[in-house]
Amino acid sequence: MTVIRTISCLFAAMVSLAQTAPDANRLAKLPIRFEPNVGQAPAGVPFVARGTGYSLSLRAERAEFVFRSGETQARLEMQLVGARTGRPMTPSDKLPGVSNYLLSPARGGAKHGVPTYERVTAAGVYPGIDVTYYGSGQELEHDFVVSPHTDPAIIRMKYTGEAAPRVDTDGSLLLTTALGPIRQRPPVAYQQRDGKRIPVESRYSIHADGTIGFILGAYDTTATLTIDPALVYCTYLGGATPSGTDMERAYGVAVDSTGAAYVAGVTDAADFPVANAMKPIKSAYQDIFIAKINPAGTALVYSTFIGGSESEEAHAVAVDGTGAVYLTGITCRPISQP
Repeated sequence: MTVIRTISCLFAAMVSLAQTAPDANRLAKLPIRFEPNVGQAPAGVPFVARGTGYSLSLRAERAEFVFRSGETQARLEMQLVGARTGRPMTPSDKLPGVSNYLLSPARGGAKHGVPTYERVTAAGVYPGIDVTYYGSGQELEHDFVVSPHTDPAIIRMKYTGEAAPRVDTDGSLLLTTALGPIRQRPPVAYQQRDGKRIPVESRYSIHADGTIGFILGAYDTTATLTIDPALVYCTYLGGATPSGTDMERAYGVAVDSTGAAYVAGVTDAADFPVANAMKPIKSAYQDIFIAKINPAGTALVYSTFIGGSESEEAHAVAVDGTGAVYLTGITCRPISQP
């Protein structure tokens, strides 16, 4: 049991340095594993994949995501408008390990040794344009490879979500789902010349019909052009109040050897999500929150308030090899004892 003591207007909880977690860092960089559909997905879906917190059904002209957080899920579909349907999809960069499925007889029965791949390419999804899907962790990338003398303006993406997409101030494309925002990073475009990558200016353009394309700077139209957006899934952690003001700030994060994340900060929201809480009810002022999120980023292992009759803030968090958590921050009143 961790004992938290007040020291003037500071509180300390046996401060220790956060351990490095190379295993967790390596897990976060593992490639997404694409599998050929052998009956584990609906007919007509050539490939499926699973990332951190989502699953993916992949056709040449359409990618369908199912995002999950605990028992809640949300769907998002990206369609390549005007693309050729039914184009052949070719996997590449075979990964170690296989998948096994125990399916019903109607779905083909047991399937053993299903191979997994790092990349899947749909050739000629637009005339002169291939698309390759790949990624790692919470990021899915899809490279549009544009052949010489091909106009990239024919690329049009359409997303189905809770609200219309919009371009953020940093150039990212923001998509809204029932679980919160999904961010697609600003596109990176480039050409290869003499073994070097030559960047090409690029940004998103939202057309009047709601489809999304690219605006590109000057480039060599006689050479191959690659356009690379990356879709990022971020788990939302927070509450809400009628005022709609900024209620949460996360000041510290630590990762243990399993990949579980520990987030600490301050909240002003009484409906901040709690689970297996030491103190499930917030005081009338700002309280500390500490939350542990499972390695997949899909569920709270625990989340609790810590605070007394005035405002408190946690500014740093660390975790040791046993899973014990250490916090530092400020308080102006004695706080609750575990």
